[in-house]
Amino acid sequence: MGAYRQVSDEDLKKGYWWLTHKEVVAKASIIGAVLLLVLLYVSLFFGFNKQLNALTLDQQSQHLDQTFDWSSYHEQRKPRQIQISASESFAVNNRLYNLVAAVQNPNNDWSIAKLDYRFIVDGVAADIQSTYLNPGEDKLLMRLGYKVTKAIKKVTVEIVDVSWRRFDSQVPVINWEVNAVEYTPAYSVDGSNLPARVTWQAKNLSLYNLWGIDWQVALYNRDRLVAVNQIRTDDWNALESRELEAVWLYGLSSITKAEVFPVINWLDEDIFKTIQEIERGIDRVNL
Repeated sequence: MGAYRQVSDEDLKKGYWWLTHKEVVAKASIIGAVLLLVLLYVSLFFGFNKQLNALTLDQQSQHLDQTFDWSSYHEQRKPRQIQISASESFAVNNRLYNLVAAVQNPNNDWSIAKLDYRFIVDGVAADIQSTYLNPGEDKLLMRLGYKVTKAIKKVTVEIVDVSWRRFDSQVPVINWEVNAVEYTPAYSVDGSNLPARVTWQAKNLSLYNLWGIDWQVALYNRDRLVAVNQIRTDDWNALESRELEAVWLYGLSSITKAEVFPVINWLDEDIFKTIQEIERGIDRVNL
């Protein structure tokens, strides 16, 4: 038999402590291992972040350029070119002509803050004029009462400059309801000659009070544009309806159709009446 060693009180205490604390020791060992793993991952993360920050801005930019097709991105987001019809000239008398070309903005997310154009009449350039185009808008480029010394043989329109602006939700949208567009040719009543006219009904569908708005009127013989006109209306309130008319004081050919275009620049903050101006009764027309 092996030698017998008497168990001391110290051994008994150690054994008792182990029996009563072994679960605590096991939990502490697990927690320590978890903390060690966490410290290891944190060390790896900061080491990678330090290495990433060490890249220069040029290197990061080159990396981004290599992973993203910027040319395709800009190509998809750039505005489509405006569409312009052939130019026309209409004689008011033997010395005055109206010059016109139809233009369309095919973009629903781009407006034209400023469009500079001029008509070329028999090789001679007229003065530059400026207009604008709201998103998706159709309108007429016009020069009314152009003076000549002989009949016009050829007229074209030249676009001098286009200033695009991306449309955003902060810009107010002014929609209109235009109904009952009717053309009435010139006629006589009791010896009085009444000029040709176009009448229509218009309603401001927006909640904005406006200082003024222009209206373009186009007359057609079938699909051919044969005459144009433009009138001005002032002090148009929100949701207001009016009956309007434009007249022609010279002879017109056979007319089969009339179209009316509201002309108002959504980007022009000066067209909107402020609450202060309304309360003070300011009249900009008669300033």
